[in-house]
Amino acid sequence: MIIINSIKYSDDLSSIELDVSSTTLAAKFLNIYLWGINTFRNYEESLDASDLIVGETNQEIISIPAEKFGLDKFNGLYFIEFNTNESSIPSINGVMPNQTLGVIYNSYIYKECLLNKVLALEIRGCDESPPGYCEDCAVDTNLLTTLIYNVDIAIEMYLYEEAIKILKDVENLCDTCHNCPQSEDITSYNGQGLGYYMIDNTIISN
Repeated sequence: MIIINSIKYSDDLSSIELDVSSTTLAAKFLNIYLWGINTFRNYEESLDASDLIVGETNQEIISIPAEKFGLDKFNGLYFIEFNTNESSIPSINGVMPNQTLGVIYNSYIYKECLLNKVLALEIRGCDESPPGYCEDCAVDTNLLTTLIYNVDIAIEMYLYEEAIKILKDVENLCDTCHNCPQSEDITSYNGQGLGYYMIDNTIISN
């Protein structure tokens, strides 16, 4: 059985730090696949980090750099699948001893989007509207807040498909305005403390 000892983003989000092991001493890890919300479970479009496996023991401690996949940094939601050479016969409770799925999430980019939308609002009488108002730019900040909050709920309940669906809606809302004024990045803050990581196969809020 595979144990995810920990999965975390590095402090500057430039890498994902992994510590995984198997309860079978003779087991060796074979594959590590990463997916974002638009490629989940699509092996042809996975980010393959299998070449980083050392393969000497039943434990792997690995740093996966974002630049390996042409990224400046990791952000948002990622799923990581691990495979070993153990038996593929499911246990009594249905657990596959040779495969497990980890998750890591940072909500900074989405909460920054929300904050930019809120900061851009102008109150005119009893109404609110973004400056340089255009209909396509009008995003319901209450709806956006609710969606971002419910991503957390879905992840906490291990409802990954639901989390993906909601995040796609969030990204659509954050990308609604194509020709209207855009806010600059609020801060260079690295985004730590705004998401979830895993310890001992358990999702933890940070």
